[in-house]
Amino acid sequence: MKVNAVSLNETRYFNFKDEDKPYIKEVRSTYAYNPESCTHLCELTPSYELRFLHTYIIWEGDPSEDKRAELEERYCHEGSEDTYMHCSTVQRLDCPKKECGEFEDMEEACEYLQGNWPL
Repeated sequence: MKVNAVSLNETRYFNFKDEDKPYIKEVRSTYAYNPESCTHLCELTPSYELRFLHTYIIWEGDPSEDKRAELEERYCHEGSEDTYMHCSTVQRLDCPKKECGEFEDMEEACEYLQGNWPL
């Protein structure tokens, strides 16, 4: 099965501490999906199932390694849930995307991509 990855800006879902805001430009989450498989969720428009891989921060400026570790611990280790997004929306997104290759199944793909971040 073919697997792609997409990195979504999820900054709006975070409530940052005031002292953290100067260091964080964006918080993004990466999801894997099969571009050849879509689901219809009680509607006619097809959706991709997006499988959560990881969350990371796009830094503002150049924070120290200690500050980066502190902020990653605070904002990146909560995890996220798998989700669905309309196929046309994923295709139109202006964000990092990558073809990740062929895998036996989605479980194998997610396990590999969580250890080898695609984006």
